[in-house]
Amino acid sequence: MMLLVVAPLASANTELNAVIEEAERLDQLETLMVAQDGEVIAERGYHGHRTSAPTNIKSASKTVISALVGIAIDRGVLEGPDQRIANLLEADLPASPDPRLRQVTVGHLLTMQAGLGSLRDATTAPGWRAAIGCEPRWHDRSRLNRAGR
Repeated sequence: MMLLVVAPLASANTELNAVIEEAERLDQLETLMVAQDGEVIAERGYHGHRTSAPTNIKSASKTVISALVGIAIDRGVLEGPDQRIANLLEADLPASPDPRLRQVTVGHLLTMQAGLGSLRDATTAPGWRAAIGCEPRWHDRSRLNRAGR
């Protein structure tokens, strides 16, 4: 992940353009997008990638999601980390989900302690949220099981 501090406009354009050009040397960088005051001021795809195509941002998503959850809690959209997710995702759950799914909280998801196995392939398919409750991807490695809850 690359973070930029955008300076006053004249020098910012020159510095930003230089960073965008230099970023191409980063072999693993797929795209770069810079926003200021809610407006995208620069974007570029590298090595055949486009900024308009979805991509797996791997661990960077943890930071983004935790910040968004904090905002949602602050605004009253979510109750807090102890809130169970089954009620939030009721419309997406299968008819008979694994009963342990009803125990999982927002906090479990944020701390990667929900007991869900690897979903590398599943998270790109439509309906993946529902699939995690009924496919054999649930592993007994969660804090829930260790605590006997």
